[in-house]
Amino acid sequence: FPSELKRMGMGGKVMLKLLLDKEGKVEEIKVAQTTHPLFSEACKTCMTKLKFEPGKMGDLPVKVWVTIPFIFTAPN
Repeated sequence: FPSELKRMGMGGKVMLKLLLDKEGKVEEIKVAQTTHPLFSEACKTCMTKLKFEPGKMGDLPVKVWVTIPFIFTAPN
């Protein structure tokens, strides 16, 4: 949660599109929707550190686009 937005009590939503390579590593990130650029930057930073299960076509790993939603709930 971006500290500046947390202090403001702001919540929001981000939809990221990730291109995963054949090994499940994030190759490309696109912001499909965001309520604030700081939310999308926080999400992008986290996603570059993760590795996913690769997409498969039959038994073969393939590149695949996935869309992941992130919800930031304003602190009470």
